[in-house]
Amino acid sequence: MLVKLNRREHAKASFEAARAIDPKEIVTNSGYARLLIVVGDRERALSLVETILTTQPKNADALAMRGGIHFDLHRYKDAVKDFDAAMKLDPSIHFIAGKRSCQNSISAIGPISPKT
Repeated sequence: MLVKLNRREHAKASFEAARAIDPKEIVTNSGYARLLIVVGDRERALSLVETILTTQPKNADALAMRGGIHFDLHRYKDAVKDFDAAMKLDPSIHFIAGKRSCQNSISAIGPISPKT
């Protein structure tokens, strides 16, 4: 809610306080990752999503969020893998749209090196 009200610094402090109590709590990490994506700190958001996936490797929302972060970081192959994994668990339309965006980006830039 604080993020929607554009009170990002207060939201950040609240997430950090919650993580101090339980650094693996899924709802906190998910919300904090979303905030970090909004403010452009995708590497840190990726780290939080990895924490979620360590305890819940079949969390479709976390896989899709990681796919979106990989997409934003131009790691299209990783993004497609994450969206595929998310779609196998939950074939929702927003996962399909994310995968299509990755595939369109891959087509637009041509062959991708193994690091991408």
